[in-house]
Amino acid sequence: MAVTKTHKKPIVSVIITALVLALSVSAFFVIKNAETGANEIENIYEENAETLENAIDKDVIPQNITTTVGKNGVIVPDVPFISQANYPSGCESVSTVMALNYAGINISVDDFIDYYLSRADFVYENGKTYGYHPNNYFMGNPYTSNGFGCYAPCIEKAIVNLLPEGFVLSNTTGKSISYLCETYINKGIPVIFWATVYMVGTSDGPTWNLVENNKTYTWVNNEHCLLLTGYDDEYYYFNDPMAGQVRYDRETVEKRYKALGMQSLAVYNKSGTSTDKIYETDNNSDYETPYDDAETEYQDDYYETETVSEPEQTEETEEN
Repeated sequence: MAVTKTHKKPIVSVIITALVLALSVSAFFVIKNAETGANEIENIYEENAETLENAIDKDVIPQNITTTVGKNGVIVPDVPFISQANYPSGCESVSTVMALNYAGINISVDDFIDYYLSRADFVYENGKTYGYHPNNYFMGNPYTSNGFGCYAPCIEKAIVNLLPEGFVLSNTTGKSISYLCETYINKGIPVIFWATVYMVGTSDGPTWNLVENNKTYTWVNNEHCLLLTGYDDEYYYFNDPMAGQVRYDRETVEKRYKALGMQSLAVYNKSGTSTDKIYETDNNSDYETPYDDAETEYQDDYYETETVSEPEQTEETEEN
């Protein structure tokens, strides 16, 4: 009877085959995860851009106006206007540069964004999308229409890094608009001001996990930054980088300002401005926006820097 001989594969060949198979499977899942992550991040950016575009009622877009205010009005004269047309989601940087230029600091929007603004992109790890809190970084690219934005502490950090000697940066977050007008607008100082696009309402936007503490963060749709330049009995006046030199009714502005956490900043030349009523107490390091339970990464000792210290109070100012 014929006997059929079987030949066993060498054990080394079996191990190599198993390793190749394992590596192939691993590579497949790595590629798949990368594709999933890329899609998730792309979806976040697209959702942000589409939400903003769809939310804006074209009928509410204000018309450019003159800088003449109404009854009991005050306006800061000759504040330079810069459009954000080249920076579709860069309203914070554009408004800040308008304020800096008016104060006498020569810087372009491009240089502010490229050299001073803290920016970051989303990452996808372990099935989650991670990004920074807008207090700390601008998420996305301000040169594109799908970037998100940032809050006052992020802009404040950028200004501090470029502020020349003799200039003062005041964090006025938490102050009422009437206070901003009395203390800054009346003294010829425009105010960097957080509200919404065309003063439309806010809503919950895309969410991501915060790099700072792994908590879930929800973006506020329609966030916008403008430069407050004046007021009268009916309106507040702005250099709105999206709309031009415009005015919005006081009641609506008050609501939108509060909805974004009453965030504002002022910068001025100490030697060229009357600062009797501008106090060091304007620097509200402990103030939290309704959307902030993440620590800013420089909060503990940030306000000890000379650049944000205010003139000392006088007897006259203490009485006021």
